[in-house]
Formats: sequence, C-alpha cells, structure tokens
Amino acid sequence: MTKRKNDKTIVVVSLILAAIVVVCCGLFCFYRDESRGICQSDILDSPEELNLTPITDSGKPTMAVRSADGMTMVYIPAGDFMMGLEEGKPYHGNEKPAHTVYLDDYWIDQTEVTNSQYQKCVAAGICTHPFYNDNVVENFIFKSNANRIRNEYFYNSALAQHPVVWVRWEQAQTYCHWVGGRLPTEAEWEKAARGTDGRDYPWGDDFFGEWVNYCDINGECKIPDSDWDDGYQNTAPVGSYPDGASPYGVLDMAGNVSEWVADLYQYDYYSNSPRKNPTGPNCAEKRLVRGGDFSNSAANVCTTYRNDISPKSHSDAIGFRCATDSAGSLSRLSNIAVNF
Repeated sequence: MTKRKNDKTIVVVSLILAAIVVVCCGLFCFYRDESRGICQSDILDSPEELNLTPITDSGKPTMAVRSADGMTMVYIPAGDFMMGLEEGKPYHGNEKPAHTVYLDDYWIDQTEVTNSQYQKCVAAGICTHPFYNDNVVENFIFKSNANRIRNEYFYNSALAQHPVVWVRWEQAQTYCHWVGGRLPTEAEWEKAARGTDGRDYPWGDDFFGEWVNYCDINGECKIPDSDWDDGYQNTAPVGSYPDGASPYGVLDMAGNVSEWVADLYQYDYYSNSPRKNPTGPNCAEKRLVRGGDFSNSAANVCTTYRNDISPKSHSDAIGFRCATDSAGSLSRLSNIAVNF
C-alpha cells in the first residue's frame, strides 16, 4: 500500500516538474525572441489595389471611404513640416531636436480602427483575435484572460465603435495590408497630427481636457487631472472629440489609445534622420507607439510624444490606424472632395 502511494506521489511530482519545464521553456523562447533585434524589410509597401470612394464636394479629393471596412481616409498633401520638440520645452529627450521633414502626399485613416472593423478581418480568416499569443505555453496560461477580453470588450456590441486594442504590431500591420494599406510611418503620423505649424496638440498649443480622452477626473491612473472631465474612464468611441481634430481633420490623434506606427525605435534617431520621407532606423529591438492614451497625462498626449515598446506587446491602451501612399490611389478617385 505504501509502495503504491509512493509511486503515485512520484508520478504526480514528475508531472508537475514536467509542466514547470515546459512553461519555463516556453517563456524562455518568448523572451529570447523579445531580445532579438528587428530589421526593416518591405513593411512600408502598400498593396497595389486600394478601393476608395470619394466623399462629395468639388475639386481635389481630400476625404474618401475605404471599401474594405468603411473607414474614412484623409488626404495629407506633400510638403515640409516641423517634426519633434523645440529646445526649452520640458518634455522628453527622445523628441528632440526639432527638424524639418519633407513628406510625399499620402492618405491616413481619420480615426483609429474599431472593434467592428477589425471583426471583419477576423471573420475573413486574415486577422487573429485580439490578445493573441503565438506561443503555445503563453496561449494556455492566458487563455481565460483572452476569452474574457474578447467577450467583454472586442465582441461587446455596445463597444463596437471603440478602438480595437490588445493587438500586437504584426496584427496591426496585417489588418492594414488586408484593407489595402499599411501602418503610417512615424513622420506621417506626426504630420497628420500637428500640421505644418509645430503645434503641441492637434488643435493648437493650449491644452483643453474636454477635447481629448486622457487621465482626467474619471481616470484610473496615478495622478488624475481633477480640472477636466472628458466623459470616459477608459476608451471612448472613435471620433468622440471633433473639437480635438488636427489641421487636416484627423481625429483621435491625442489620447484614447496609443497607436502603432511602422518604424523601429531609436532614442536619438531625430539627430540623423533623413530630411525626406524618413522611415526609422534599419535595425532596432523595439517599435513605436504614438499619441498617448486614456491613462496618460496632458504631457504624454502631445503631438511629439514617442513611446518605445516591444512589437510583441499588447495592452488595453494600444490600437492603430492605417495609411497608404497617394501614388496609385488618386488615379482611382473621382474628382470629388470635402475641404476643411
């Protein structure tokens, strides 16, 4: 009897040890991949076909609707703009120096991609669900969390127009390719957010807490700003703050959720970046999100704020929007437009 009991104990202990070994191996592989450098490839290429339907008015098109997901895209004209932070402003060192950048014209999504839009890509079998883990061990460990997030947020019909979150960089890029675009470069994102006059926020230099979803009186954050009430504790439906639009009419470029961009991250990249159409360093260990989110202070939702992050990271405060080159897109548009 004692021998059988001992045998069972040995089996149980062996199974536990085996499970620990599997978990450790899985986590080791995950974090080993995390520490590897990444090098740019052809991530800035856009698929050749992008079906855009212009929104009515007259003259050159400045807004159009993308057929794949119904997203409104905004046209950003070619030209110079001031990128980065001027000396003397008390923000972050990785935003300096301010420098002039020239960009070719392009199109960018007016808002962040929503839950309902991303659901179409999942239904088409192209995109993976939010909170996706390609590591088998991680997928097993966090399965209940993933199911809860998908049921309570992603598939919640009341949140259909909220930005999709819990997506990694590769998932965001996959979606953008599916709709016929790509992630915007960091420079494209910043120009769309601030225009050509170097403003601190999409709407200007003065902060207005009712024009942005950030860490206000409702916030579950370290230091909520009791002076303002933006109406939401976490994410807000996209386009909820029309007064916070950028000079081009792009929305949600401050707060709500941080947004993946195409570039890799280098702290001092601004010191030696190309003047024309910069696309970030060739190799690095991390990528970038821009714009700040609902848990950030006013200083971290400004147009110059840069945050480095692992491409395998995902959270309840990271989403994305897409962009596309203008070349080839305009030729498929009628001579219809909306001007701001």
